[in-house]
Amino acid sequence: MPKLKASPKTSSPNFLVKTCEVCKEAVELVSGATIYGDKWYHESCWKSRKENA
Repeated sequence: MPKLKASPKTSSPNFLVKTCEVCKEAVELVSGATIYGDKWYHESCWKSRKENA
């Protein structure tokens, strides 16, 4: 029986990338990112949202 070679997965989806509710750009879950309910924000977008409220 021939041996099967396992190939590394080349691209895996990053499930921790969402869309910012303010600027609609991608937000990765990193230090400074804000999650409020089911909405995600960049740190700067969150601050500008709070200032404009």
